[in-house]
Amino acid sequence: MSSPVTSTDIPAEPGKLGASGPEFNMKKPVFPKRPLSAYMYYALANRERIRKENPDARFGVIGKLIGATWSKLSDEDKELFIKQSKDDKERFEAEKAKYIADMDEYNAEKEKCGYISESEAESPNDS
Repeated sequence: MSSPVTSTDIPAEPGKLGASGPEFNMKKPVFPKRPLSAYMYYALANRERIRKENPDARFGVIGKLIGATWSKLSDEDKELFIKQSKDDKERFEAEKAKYIADMDEYNAEKEKCGYISESEAESPNDS
């Protein structure tokens, strides 16, 4: 007696209708990395220097030292880091808009292939 034929025994061909509808091959878009603050740009630029100046300091102490030096900086000295932060925020907003458009396309294709209900497609993006 032979075993019954299952869907895994039949090779799938892209674009062909299967038992549950057309095959869905799109990769889900990845949400963009969030922008860094001006302080974080300062910390990245100065952490190694402060670590070398205080070789025995532990991680938490180094963080406190970075915070103390940041708070003592003038607005003029912070300007470079603020500009980096603004540029990063603009990058994030552009990537986020592209992500939303890509997610709409992804959900439409997923719905077309029968992998998503209409109520899921109408709900706002969770990310």
